[in-house]
Amino acid sequence: MQKRIIIVNEMYSDNIGDQAISEAMADFFGVDDSVVITKADFSFRAGPSKTKKNKSIISWKKKIPDFIKFTYFFTKNIKNANFIAREKYHVAIIGGGQLILSNSSFSLSMLLYVVFLKLYGTKIKLVSVGVGEKFSLANAFLYKLAFRFVDDIYLRDAKSIENFRKIFGGSAKYSPDIAYYFSEKKIIQNDIDTYEDLVCPVDYMVYKRYRKEANNPCLSYNEYKLEWLKIIDNMLLESPLNTIIVTATTQADYDFSLDVYNASKVEYGARLRITKSNNMYDFLAVARDCRCVVSGRMHALILCHNIGLKIKPFKISSKIISFENEYLNSTSEYHKKKLEKIRSDII
Repeated sequence: MQKRIIIVNEMYSDNIGDQAISEAMADFFGVDDSVVITKADFSFRAGPSKTKKNKSIISWKKKIPDFIKFTYFFTKNIKNANFIAREKYHVAIIGGGQLILSNSSFSLSMLLYVVFLKLYGTKIKLVSVGVGEKFSLANAFLYKLAFRFVDDIYLRDAKSIENFRKIFGGSAKYSPDIAYYFSEKKIIQNDIDTYEDLVCPVDYMVYKRYRKEANNPCLSYNEYKLEWLKIIDNMLLESPLNTIIVTATTQADYDFSLDVYNASKVEYGARLRITKSNNMYDFLAVARDCRCVVSGRMHALILCHNIGLKIKPFKISSKIISFENEYLNSTSEYHKKKLEKIRSDII
């Protein structure tokens, strides 16, 4: 008898890490022909976005009260949630990524999915999910309501498990980040001598959003850009043979990276180049010929960890600090095996 599983995550995000999560999750649970995998986007997108986000519109949307945003999102997507859930699945896997997060539509997405999935008799598991630090009253309420319908919760680090206990009063199990299961068939191992390093700057707005939780100083845009310029300076000074490739895993990060690159290219010339990674395969094609990576994006670091690069986290948020403390003392293969041990428990 075939087992039908629906996997729900940010599969249509422009974030390369989210794309890797989606593929890794399908690989992880689609282990043989007895499992039929269906995918759905956590934010109810119908497909990848092909339009560049307008920063002025994003800024304007932040000023809209939460109850208006929640009402609009609920009205727009209640039919979508019912349409997806009514197909009836044996198990719904929601994850991975930082899906338990305040100040977004994520709490309402979670509620819509779990209510309709449970209505049609589907078991629901949250797997390899991260939990944020602070939540508005509205977001906390919606998540607490959603968790009543969830059968099992597996979180990706000790900090998330502790946050979940403190904020939502519940207990959770541990599962490593699912990106560690990104198929080795899709990764070309890095086993050559190289003097190239990879630098992946992170958008200034991300720094502003998380600086307090990571105990980082209040920096202006130019001061923050200078921090990345210093990283490039120091890496190029380490060796006269060294070269650096600048890339990014989101469009916003790439826009910022381009600014960093333009501020450095005159001084360093051919020793510094920039490339745009449109998807995880572009990113891995660049990373496989490098020896180390500097990034504040967790899944850029994980993908590079998978191919044997030296990992240098830019500690932009508490989740990057947790990642450094909990993941980098072990090999990527170790985390993959930990995932394999709990697969049968989940499904």
